[in-house]
Amino acid sequence: MKLSIVIVNYNVKEFLTQCLDSIFKSQTQYDYEVIIVDNSSKDSGRDQLCATFEHIIWVDNIENVGFGRANNQGFSLAKGVYTLILNPDTVLQEDTIEKCVSYLIAHPKVGGLGIKGIDGSGQFLPESKRALPTPIVALWKITGLSSVFPKSS
Repeated sequence: MKLSIVIVNYNVKEFLTQCLDSIFKSQTQYDYEVIIVDNSSKDSGRDQLCATFEHIIWVDNIENVGFGRANNQGFSLAKGVYTLILNPDTVLQEDTIEKCVSYLIAHPKVGGLGIKGIDGSGQFLPESKRALPTPIVALWKITGLSSVFPKSS
């Protein structure tokens, strides 16, 4: 297994449906698994989604354990060489998985990567680009200087 995709779901069945649809329409040579950890949604859509997307692994939490812990639950089940944390409101382009996994294989020293987010009209989402968490980045954030100089890195 090359890639495990972990998605934490909480009351966003429609977004999750679109997300899963985009994953399974992906054009990739790499094998992958999709793990959904549901944080006790009122209507997760589990039965419908498991019938539509037969190869997903579904974890039902009896309470909302939070985003981090739910991701850790997914990680504990993951069999992939690489793991993708994916928000349920994300729609992938058909080549996203292929490009990301190929990049990681070609650059074995890379420990993680992020993708450029775009909105429905094709505009760049600045929140998809964040700096590495270094002490100087933390200082910029804490002091508010990152808001005063948003284009500085």
